[in-house]
Amino acid sequence: MELRGPWSNRLSRMLSLGMALTMGVVIALLYLRIAERRSPPSCARGYVEAQSAADTAIVDEQPAGAASSRLDAAGGATCGELRLRGEVRD
Repeated sequence: MELRGPWSNRLSRMLSLGMALTMGVVIALLYLRIAERRSPPSCARGYVEAQSAADTAIVDEQPAGAASSRLDAAGGATCGELRLRGEVRD
């Protein structure tokens, strides 16, 4: 009785496992990319794109989509509050 199968069976299993892991990583990276694009605009990006004081005031009132901590996200911190605390550069 042979404890291990032939080399070709083990090789095909290892290749299948490697392909499955590779596909899993690719799918996870694509998911993260899609989630990033769908997320609300970040405060820093809003301030960079602002061209006037009125634009900056609009960004100040937006909820912080990319809050620096869970407490900021749960508390509904705005971009202006984060900017005043020095957590976002304008």
